[in-house]
Amino acid sequence: MSTFVFFHVGEDVSMPAKMVRSLKAVMPDSRVIMCTEIKSAIPEGVDDVSYSEGNAEELMEWRLRAFARVRLTSPAMYIDTDMLFVLPVDPAAILSDKEIAFCRRDFDRDAAFNGEQRGGMFRRWAGIPFGTLFPYLACATVTKDYHPWHAMSMLMTLMDKERRTWYGDQEALRVYSHMLHPYLVGEFSEAQYACLPDKRREGDVPHILHYKGPARKEWFYAA
Repeated sequence: MSTFVFFHVGEDVSMPAKMVRSLKAVMPDSRVIMCTEIKSAIPEGVDDVSYSEGNAEELMEWRLRAFARVRLTSPAMYIDTDMLFVLPVDPAAILSDKEIAFCRRDFDRDAAFNGEQRGGMFRRWAGIPFGTLFPYLACATVTKDYHPWHAMSMLMTLMDKERRTWYGDQEALRVYSHMLHPYLVGEFSEAQYACLPDKRREGDVPHILHYKGPARKEWFYAA
């Protein structure tokens, strides 16, 4: 049985509900765990819930800490809510004998980071290629247990407040990847497991589509 974990807080569960439906449609026997707070709504199809409290202004830190709090001791894929499953996914097979498997950025690796976004909070990163700055995406990560999440949540506490609010999860993934022996680190493809719908190659059927960004969110609900 494959296990998937996601984080969501709030009463509007239309997005995670659609993600869970797509997951259960291709893997009806999978286990889906939601990380949330006690006041949030729970979408249909979720098998287990892990509750925690956190600061919505530091959502990245809360999310990593919530993943660690589940305390899973077996392989699982930790995913975003704006994703649709198209084909079955086997987290244990992706992980193989590694401790953690990162989603390798395939698209827009050479695109320059816009440091002026969110009021210029990230000007010091302006112009750095995404592939250098954030080689791994936080939308899908596979770990053998909860220990990597505990370590990355500790890394997050050392970051500036703005990174605990945004981009800190990707920064934690990058830093953690350098802390491990290379043998313990695996990778899997964004094009197959978090494919942007407008980047899909002709004739290719990715396992997961990722509707990242405001424009793609509209496509998500229409899909």
